[in-house]
Amino acid sequence: MALMAVADALAAVLSGADALPEEMAALDSAYKRILARDLAALLDQVGVGRATIVGLSIGGMIAQEFYRHHPDRVAALVLCDTAAKIGTDEVWD
Repeated sequence: MALMAVADALAAVLSGADALPEEMAALDSAYKRILARDLAALLDQVGVGRATIVGLSIGGMIAQEFYRHHPDRVAALVLCDTAAKIGTDEVWD
């Protein structure tokens, strides 16, 4: 018996991904909404209605925001090394 899997993958670098770490610490909810909207527009452009969304680190925060606004478009949600928000300096020290 042989298993065959066919999958399409799309990796996106979204607006502001080149920001410095201290700028990313200021990632507020409005900016996350913008990035989630960018992801929805990208999926629309490539003709994907429903997808498995994978978010790593800050991408996980964006994935959570995308799911919050578009739960019907998420077949599965994979969150890796992420949180609901970026911790303060005090948390890391």
